[in-house]
Amino acid sequence: MAKNQPRVVRIITELLVPHEEGEIAFAFPSVGQNSYIKVGRRILIA
Repeated sequence: MAKNQPRVVRIITELLVPHEEGEIAFAFPSVGQNSYIKVGRRILIA
């Protein structure tokens, strides 16, 4: 690929939650109705 070609870079934000002896990773957008912040709060409240 040439240096000056436009491209899209997608950054995935993951929420890592302790589960049993490991972790579970959830990927959510950083904004919006189901953002990782809101989902994280719901998990912590549950």
